[in-house]
Amino acid sequence: MKICQIVSHIDEEASGPSYSVPMLCKSLGDSNSVKLATLTSRKTIDRKIFNNHIEFEQSKFLKKLGQSSHMKKWMKFNLKNYDIIHAHGLWMMPNIYPSKYKGASRLVVSPRGTLSQNALVYSKIQKSALWHLAQKKALLNSTAFHATSESEYLDIRRLGFKAPVAIIPNGIHIEKNNNLPNKRLEETKSILYLGRIHPKKGLDLAINAWSNIEDKFPNWRFDIIGKGDLYYINLLKQEIAKRNLKRINISGPLYGDDKHRAYLNSNLFILPTRSENFGMTVVEALSHRTPVITTTGAPWETLKDHDAGWSVDINSKSIELAMIEGMSMSSNKLNKMGINGFNLVVRNYSWSAIGTKMEKFYSWLHSNKNKPDFIITE
Repeated sequence: MKICQIVSHIDEEASGPSYSVPMLCKSLGDSNSVKLATLTSRKTIDRKIFNNHIEFEQSKFLKKLGQSSHMKKWMKFNLKNYDIIHAHGLWMMPNIYPSKYKGASRLVVSPRGTLSQNALVYSKIQKSALWHLAQKKALLNSTAFHATSESEYLDIRRLGFKAPVAIIPNGIHIEKNNNLPNKRLEETKSILYLGRIHPKKGLDLAINAWSNIEDKFPNWRFDIIGKGDLYYINLLKQEIAKRNLKRINISGPLYGDDKHRAYLNSNLFILPTRSENFGMTVVEALSHRTPVITTTGAPWETLKDHDAGWSVDINSKSIELAMIEGMSMSSNKLNKMGINGFNLVVRNYSWSAIGTKMEKFYSWLHSNKNKPDFIITE
């Protein structure tokens, strides 16, 4: 099969699709049969995860929507030659062009969290306009959907789309992390948030929870690492200053080895999210043997079942209680939970396993034979 993967950008390392889409391409085996199409990078990228990659310059007109006459022309003459077209994300023109030029090809759409009720609240006017002008029609024209969790599958059905949905999580590269030593025995300990700093991530809830317990845990600190809207980041900093919190710090994003070390040096990871279709940072933390505190806004209730972390209600008090429980544990207990989380990732989220599932999904779409049990048709 010839497969074309499409995503607007892969140059933002803090964004899940920037990592997961190229890695999906790589996991599908023969790179000559898989093409990755994106817009031109907005900055210099010092990494190239996938080689068979074509980039298209954006037009000055509707630049924020990713308008590209070059991409549009290429898709018009080339997409029909692929058996499977897989578009990732919504609300950008590269996610709309494929439905128009797919021909007889099978079109798969991965919403990547963009259809959740919480996500639809942000930029509501712009999204509503694009929805009625083009986005809804593009989704109705898709052959199938790919959801990274059951909650995302429910979002797709809630909006009335009846095409088949394959529930396949994101994967993570774990080869370099499979011999991590026992760690975190030092006296000073830390809770880490690492990712995009955005209102839906619930950092205000976590800061409020921390403010009630900071004095009770003098050997712990709370590190918030990432990038986002400067206005919102300043609001969080003002709240920290107003509460006179001393051991909480907000700093800019980390990449590569620096990001790897941040996970390794933390004792707990927190994602206090209001809404998450998957939560790639949860998998990253678990792959570094770091127990995770998250909310029911993310599809990670399984953390409790595997004694690898906490999944609590979306409010400050529930987050506070989980923080207290985790911070009161011995280093040995946290290490054991970290190992449980690592084993969970190895079993379910390696890219080889994800690639195999996606190949079965594509084969079923192509032949309509041997439907895998992770595909829901009703």
